[in-house]
Amino acid sequence: MKLTQRWIRFASSLKQKRGMVCELCKKKYHKKSEIVCHHIIPMKIIKHDVEMIFDEKNIQILCNECHSAVHGYTGTAKLIAEKQNIGGPMHSGASYVMQTLRKIERKIYG
Repeated sequence: MKLTQRWIRFASSLKQKRGMVCELCKKKYHKKSEIVCHHIIPMKIIKHDVEMIFDEKNIQILCNECHSAVHGYTGTAKLIAEKQNIGGPMHSGASYVMQTLRKIERKIYG
């Protein structure tokens, strides 16, 4: 994604709003450069959908280590949603991902 001023402001604000905590390992960070805004539904799927790019429900705050692990392990939003659902009721973020993926599939395949 091209790092526009809007994205930089959005990401910085969201990291602060969510307490500078990695949403997977739950570790608190003090520098914004130590965490990233990860798109749950990947950019390769949402492409130029500005609404989805800046949708807070599609963003997960991750430390650099967890971000690398997520991309290395999953590669798709569907697997992320399934991973978050292990051992209990579906996480609200995972539910959102699954609903959005269904909408995208309907747009693509009819």
